[in-house]
Amino acid sequence: MNRIITALLAFGTLTTAAQATERDGVRCPDGTQAEISRGALRCKRFAELESICSPVVFGRGVNGNITMDSRGVDQCLAVVTGETRPSVMRPPVPGVDPPARTFRRVVNPTGPDKFVSTEASFAFPEKMPPYLGDASKGVVCPSGYERKAIESRSDRLLGIRCEELPKRAVCDAGWSIDREDGRDRCKSRDLLGNLVIGQYTIPENAGYAGVMGNPSSHGWTLETDRNGITDYWARRVKAFRFPVIR
Repeated sequence: MNRIITALLAFGTLTTAAQATERDGVRCPDGTQAEISRGALRCKRFAELESICSPVVFGRGVNGNITMDSRGVDQCLAVVTGETRPSVMRPPVPGVDPPARTFRRVVNPTGPDKFVSTEASFAFPEKMPPYLGDASKGVVCPSGYERKAIESRSDRLLGIRCEELPKRAVCDAGWSIDREDGRDRCKSRDLLGNLVIGQYTIPENAGYAGVMGNPSSHGWTLETDRNGITDYWARRVKAFRFPVIR
């Protein structure tokens, strides 16, 4: 039954990740802590091992019924002899868990203790197809996109989404831009050397050309003097991208 429940939970996680869109962003998986490190989202976790009672802690002669008293520091009771010993940590799995020396007991006053590693490990945020590589490097927004935090109601960081930044206003090839207070303008000269003033600028690196018409008629909004005296174009319907591995 436990295997069935685990499989259903894993399937639910994969389904949720597969349904997530670039607008939804990415979130750290359950059991990890989301953090921003050097501009990257990392999903950090500390391995935990169970507190167990084993005949080994009693030495020879105790192979019968052993119970655990989890009040305070877990104690193991050999029912036949009445001996007690502190519980021990479930041995780490080589190649999966951190070394045994990194674990420390954390006392649970209302239930079994646990042993928590002081050595952090990392996982990638959930996304389909999944990220592959070194999860300790984290993920960042691609160039031209701004990181936006995804937080819980209690302001706990859960993940990030990448929202397109406004594009700098520029001109087509053969035109130069005149930056000034108010609206920037494109200028050129005709065959007779006369000055020609363009009617609008265009967004930089957006696959847009002046022949397509005024960007304001094609889903863009002009933000005059957004950065000093430099104008920018912003999409009315924001574009999003998934973060990439740093």
